[in-house]
Amino acid sequence: MAKSAAAHIHRSMTMSEKIIYFDNASTTFPKPESVYKVCDSVLRSAGNPGRGAHRLAYNSSRQIFEARECLADFLGVADGHRLVFTAGCTQSINLVLTGLIGAQKLRAGDRVLVTSFEHNAVMRSLAYHESRDGIEVVQVPAGPDGNLVDLAALRRISSESPKPALAVFTRASNVTGALLDLETVSRMLEDADIPLLVDAAQSAGFVRDDLSHLTGVTYYAASGHKGLYGPPGIGILYVRSQHFELDPPYCGGTGSRSDSLAMPTFLPDRLEPGTHGVQLAAGLAEGVRYVLDHGPESMLARARSLVDYFLFKTIDIDAIEIKGRRVDRDRLVASLTAAGLMPGEAQAGSAISGSALSGASLAAKLSGQSSQSVQSGQFSQFSQSSASPTSASPATGLTAAAAANSSAAVDKFSSSSSSSLQKRRMTSEMSREPQYLPVVVFSYRGLTADRVADWLDTGYGIAIRGGLHCAVSAHKVLNSEKTGLARVSFSSFNTKDDVDQLVQALQDLSRMPA
Repeated sequence: MAKSAAAHIHRSMTMSEKIIYFDNASTTFPKPESVYKVCDSVLRSAGNPGRGAHRLAYNSSRQIFEARECLADFLGVADGHRLVFTAGCTQSINLVLTGLIGAQKLRAGDRVLVTSFEHNAVMRSLAYHESRDGIEVVQVPAGPDGNLVDLAALRRISSESPKPALAVFTRASNVTGALLDLETVSRMLEDADIPLLVDAAQSAGFVRDDLSHLTGVTYYAASGHKGLYGPPGIGILYVRSQHFELDPPYCGGTGSRSDSLAMPTFLPDRLEPGTHGVQLAAGLAEGVRYVLDHGPESMLARARSLVDYFLFKTIDIDAIEIKGRRVDRDRLVASLTAAGLMPGEAQAGSAISGSALSGASLAAKLSGQSSQSVQSGQFSQFSQSSASPTSASPATGLTAAAAANSSAAVDKFSSSSSSSLQKRRMTSEMSREPQYLPVVVFSYRGLTADRVADWLDTGYGIAIRGGLHCAVSAHKVLNSEKTGLARVSFSSFNTKDDVDQLVQALQDLSRMPA
């Protein structure tokens, strides 16, 4: 299915040669064929939703309603009216920051917490309000082993006076792919009564967060065109009901309460003035259905297995230095063997070669893996693995095996404690390596990341991302702000053959004279 969809896109492209696409952290490509069809079909029959009693207007209103309900179901949101459609995750983030300041819920002198890995969608917005409105941006140190947040530092800062007014944390780094331990962090901030805005641009779709469970998440911003496989130009913002304190940053017609010159006080209308992009909302909903049909856990498992295959194939290219994670050959061998991807094995050719293996098929293969490879399934930063969680929590994505191992370690460490609550807190806050999205970054000796990306594009038709990835603070942590990093990001449409061609190109580059 994946191969045929990709082939269709390649045929429809105006470029003469096929492109091998590894820039899915920027936007996933190709989209499922059904997304293209829905966008085209809806655009050909769309009226203006909420602005008329004729059938085209009604049909468009239905498309918006169904798309909103589809997203609400995916995220565990009971009331779909709490989901606001936006032009993208960047706009969603700005709606919260500008809305809080406009409502005087964020004032001069208030502290806003961020991680060291925030995207410029967060950092530029906060810098603007820091300069104009006098808020103070406080960066929480990164944790050990590649974790986005040092939990001990976060607990200390959260308890300081005056209490921080807001935390804005990325769900996953767009540079390293490391995932935030959202369950632990959101619970900690909820205990401290600090609102949390989550930037889920990278993670939404790859990870299915259950917002009914994550009660410490106050606002949740997501992009539609990445892991949710929707079209560009649409995003979402979730606003938890008891925290609706946002002033509308812009005003206009909504099709509701037209007798009043004031913006409606209810969601989503208060934050959705103007005409909806009906085809965009319908396309996003279709992308979500695609993810649900194939299973987000299985799709992530498959993409992660290709990440490990790439890491194993490049481990002996001396010019390449993988950043943000530790590469362990033995663990790679174990996980690739379990997935049937170990180079040289007879089964490898039938696993993911040539066409994309379905997530369900890979999940079935992974279900029989050894205990060592199950532990590797955490896909942790400094003990490398590829196998995806086979029974991941929707809220955290952690495997049952990982949780059990962590719990056992804590029980042994704190056997003298009689407080089960204390044990649970220590379990969640002990230093452990993060999980990852299917993203790899590396430096290439003697070349800037942009040069590497240009080499791959012009010479081989391979698309990756080079540079600072709009996240310079992350590169400061990784000591790569001068040269940038080359980023390879995978989706469910990538194949083993794609990886083989990428590795061959990098090997060719390593043989070029200096």
